[in-house]
Amino acid sequence: MNLLFIQGGSRLKLSDKGLWYTDPNFTAEIWNRYLDVCDKLTILLRRERKIYEDSEARSQFNVIPQDDRIEVIALDDLMLPKWNYLNYILRRRVKKTIFEAVENCDKAVIRSNTDYTYYAYQACKQYDKAYFHEVTGFAYEGLYYQSFMGKVLASKMEDRQKLLAREADYALYVTEHALQKRYPSNGKMLGCSDVNIGCPDEEVLKHRLDSLMKPKPKIVIGTCGRIADKNKGQHLVIKALAALRDEGVGNIEYQLVGFGDPQGLQKLADEYGVGEKLKFIGGIPYNKMMEWYDNIDIYVQPSYSEGLSRAIVEAMSRACPVICSDVGGNSELVDAEFLFPRGNIASLAVKLHLMMQNDNMGKSARMNFEKSKSFERGLLDTKRHEFFMEFISSQDK
Repeated sequence: MNLLFIQGGSRLKLSDKGLWYTDPNFTAEIWNRYLDVCDKLTILLRRERKIYEDSEARSQFNVIPQDDRIEVIALDDLMLPKWNYLNYILRRRVKKTIFEAVENCDKAVIRSNTDYTYYAYQACKQYDKAYFHEVTGFAYEGLYYQSFMGKVLASKMEDRQKLLAREADYALYVTEHALQKRYPSNGKMLGCSDVNIGCPDEEVLKHRLDSLMKPKPKIVIGTCGRIADKNKGQHLVIKALAALRDEGVGNIEYQLVGFGDPQGLQKLADEYGVGEKLKFIGGIPYNKMMEWYDNIDIYVQPSYSEGLSRAIVEAMSRACPVICSDVGGNSELVDAEFLFPRGNIASLAVKLHLMMQNDNMGKSARMNFEKSKSFERGLLDTKRHEFFMEFISSQDK
């Protein structure tokens, strides 16, 4: 079984030792989900032009396992620089590569919704190949709130997402209800998060509650997400910090984890007089993320769009209090008391202030920790593997 995997959001990074790396979305455990059911796994992702020193890459990214069963195909980036999007020659070359890879595979896994995955869908239809579609987010909102070009493309990509899900032989959703309602499939459907956490340890909750009892010189809040992605909403937190300062709540540090140029957010923070409150951490490999969650007091996910946020579940598994926007599957995770309307800075500021009062942090920590137990890796892996094996063993078209 030659299984093809394609996703157009994440980028491959090449090190000077010839090793391929990805962002923290993909770990060795995730690749093993596919390797467990196939003889060969062909991975298609777009790549960065930069070649990293291996030590730098290893400190920031996740290495793709060196396994004879894995073939990596690096695709040209159609999104960066921006003028590549209209480069007909480049686009034709990407499409040709994807069609050839699909022709040579037995079945395909199409994750998310991009031009790359749409080409894979077209190829599956042309070569009569079954495909497994992983639905990870809302297409319209994910583009609309990013840029002018995103607003132009949002409706088109929303229609494509509906098509990819509807025509899939098997569709896996990271939410229990939200994505399924928007993007139903004519094939078989399953709701199962792609979170990768171990069994939550009761000692983690005890340590969190003990730390909440100690006096703190400042409250550390944090967000994980691409720094340059406006859809992630870090600018909303910055403006909420300014609002809280005006109300006399100033003892807050805001840590931002993620890749991208921080200058824009730093400039905004300086303009609002809260520049000294920001701390840009950069990228953190997955195996070090748990330590970061343990060292912040409140996790904030201010996104304009989410499917089901892995970062929120990871923070919950560390008994971290969470505040987030009321988008996507967030309401399936966090109590309504700590949700705020998308883009509403005033409400976000109120929720932050509320969380810091009385025992609300302890209350949130306990609730989140208990909720995270339903996302334990073993439970999800079994559920997902059985569904995936059903797809693999299903009769070919």
